[in-house]
Amino acid sequence: MKKEAMKVLDKANNILRESPLSKLERYKLIISLITYHHISYHQEIMGKRVLNHRYPYYLPEHCHFNNLVNSDRYSLKEQLISNLVEIEAENDFLNDIFPISLFQHLDSYYLVELIMSIHYSYDRLISDCGTQIGTFLQEWLSPRVGNFGSDLPVQVAELMLLLLGLKQNEDIYDPSLSVGRMLISPKSFDGTLSEYQGFIYGETKQLDEFWFARVLMILSDNFSVDIRLGDALLKPQFKESNSYDLKTFNKVISFPPINQKFFNYEEWGYLGGKRTAFGMPPKSNANYAWLLHQLATLAPEGKLVTLVSSQMLVTNRAELHIRSALISEDLIEAVISLPSKILQSSSVDLCILIINKNKSEKLKTLFIDAKYDYLQSRRANELTREHINNIIQTYNEFQDIGTYSKVVSLADIKAKNYSLAVKEYVDNSPNKKIIDRLQQNHKTFKEYSFDSSLELDKRAVLSMRRVKARSEAKANSVFVSSMQSRNRVLTSLEELTSQQQEHYIEVQFNENIVLCRYAKLYLDSELGRLSLEHISSGTFARLSIKDLHKLKIYVPEKSEQLKVLELANKLEAAESTLTRYKSDLITNPSSAPEIANQTNRIIFDLSEISDIERVKILVKINETKEIEFKQFFFLKEQDVYNTSGKVVRSEEEQTKVIKNIASFLNTDGGTLLLGVSDIGKLVGIDREMSALNLQKIEKYLKDLENKVTNLLGDSISKLVRLSSVIIDDKNIVIVDCIASPEPVFMKGENNKYQDFYIRRSSESEALYGYELLKYIGMHFKNK
Repeated sequence: MKKEAMKVLDKANNILRESPLSKLERYKLIISLITYHHISYHQEIMGKRVLNHRYPYYLPEHCHFNNLVNSDRYSLKEQLISNLVEIEAENDFLNDIFPISLFQHLDSYYLVELIMSIHYSYDRLISDCGTQIGTFLQEWLSPRVGNFGSDLPVQVAELMLLLLGLKQNEDIYDPSLSVGRMLISPKSFDGTLSEYQGFIYGETKQLDEFWFARVLMILSDNFSVDIRLGDALLKPQFKESNSYDLKTFNKVISFPPINQKFFNYEEWGYLGGKRTAFGMPPKSNANYAWLLHQLATLAPEGKLVTLVSSQMLVTNRAELHIRSALISEDLIEAVISLPSKILQSSSVDLCILIINKNKSEKLKTLFIDAKYDYLQSRRANELTREHINNIIQTYNEFQDIGTYSKVVSLADIKAKNYSLAVKEYVDNSPNKKIIDRLQQNHKTFKEYSFDSSLELDKRAVLSMRRVKARSEAKANSVFVSSMQSRNRVLTSLEELTSQQQEHYIEVQFNENIVLCRYAKLYLDSELGRLSLEHISSGTFARLSIKDLHKLKIYVPEKSEQLKVLELANKLEAAESTLTRYKSDLITNPSSAPEIANQTNRIIFDLSEISDIERVKILVKINETKEIEFKQFFFLKEQDVYNTSGKVVRSEEEQTKVIKNIASFLNTDGGTLLLGVSDIGKLVGIDREMSALNLQKIEKYLKDLENKVTNLLGDSISKLVRLSSVIIDDKNIVIVDCIASPEPVFMKGENNKYQDFYIRRSSESEALYGYELLKYIGMHFKNK
């Protein structure tokens, strides 16, 4: 049903794409025609008597949509305009609903096509859709245009309404008309919102938003709505009878504008009343002005759910006074962080703030970190039903759940300088989990904080300061970029311009504890980089000195630091050499064979590298004189993938592989990888093991070892090392071969050790006669 509704709307939009109308005008025209059709349809179905009692409008019979469709095409435009003018004149409720000027300026061709498309498509659809067309319309518009309201996703609005805990006949107020509007066409995944029958109050100063809300009332047949045109901050529309006091509600919900410029500050103070009970908002923006307005409209037992910027919950100037008052009064029930980029129009991080004057858990606040639970899409990140369910369930249970949620006491929040930043209390980020895992590698080292306010003998950092142009650097310092996108740590600023230097923070270390070069290595490591990314509290990913105070560093003894630095210097030298080889290769391609040999030796000399990383490097290099790939050892490829019949081990296939091992032993050594195709694709030997009914890799390696020693002799056991690794759930066998000090012969057809193989380029080659004797004499004479 929803899919069919979307098709109707898309088809109508496609008809108008070539017209001179703007995107907003197209949508407004389509919506108004659907509204016209909807009114006509219901009047024809229900009859005049029922309609007069239930609906606040009435259409003359000759103005019905069907009559319009049946009129002459050449006069259809004039007939449409005449009908709409008469309808608005007869119905105050429908005044300004139809954009008559748009119809007047639109070419008749487009208008006729559009009217016919909506008539035939919508007629088939409306009997199934009913009043749900309003919900579908909001979902259709959500990714397209924000002029009819904020671009708040339907799923987030639904989540907020469910957190509000609306009762069936309970009234609700939305001063920004961004979330409450969704209740005009109520819908929720668990069915609770669909049963809502309360009265909806809202106000907006945006004409298009006001118009769309009225359209939704008509399309949803919901007239328990009081939407007014006005400025909630400076000219609030809802007040108590014969009073200047604001009208109060048990349930308030909103998504007010973020960082809206706050004009007429003095007028706010004059009209403040109950809105100034917790203090005056700052002049810089209206974030807290909106919050204070909502609090003033909240009844003594009321509950407020609002969407705010994360930064608003940690700022320290005038906002801190208001926030500390709210916390001290025990009004903050929960703070829920939402995924980044949840809006298409803004990258500002958002949180749901829940204020409850009737909290069940006194002196406690629940923090939920839902920032990392989302479905990634091209336009914006999305919440799924599962994510919404998790948040609702966690909020209802109100308890600690791993790294996802934490119940925090009022005293603990005060100790954090009244910060409501979710990350201060609970952290569910993937980076934090990686950081915790990597920190285990440092558990034998001493842990030091970057906080320079500790006692001198207990702190690793002596001082921090922002770099100023031409200032002299302090001894044993590193310089950390405050721009996280650069993510650079330097021990000298000489390579930077004066302007670039001003984006760095100088961190001076206690030389008795940590050497600055070791600190740079630490901060450049995966653990250091992730820690730097993670500590930023700002919206725009800028590091501050306060952020750096949160860092930790794990430090071994100075003697160990010097050893690490020495090895790091060697690795940097190897990296520099490989970079030079790459440059030489491009400059002089004829040097490729020599560069290949030198590069391979460097790689094989890095004995500390893990087998997994080494396999990946070897696969990337591809087959060379020292590297060979084979998919399988015991079976031919067709037998591996043969799912029926008994498989037989192939002597021919095993001999081919062992020829390569023999050639490595008789040349300069090398590595054979089993489970890798000729083109370097990791296929694994798992299918081969399954075909052979081998349950464990140890059995496969043992059978391989037996075959190698059988064909090459027992003496080669010290020259061939067998091992295995698992990469992407695939078993890869590594056969490392050391160059033999004496000739290695392979068993031939008569079961005698007579065949001799060497490695040329990436192929194995047999030698015979004089060539064999000459090679042995030259190759093994010094071994």
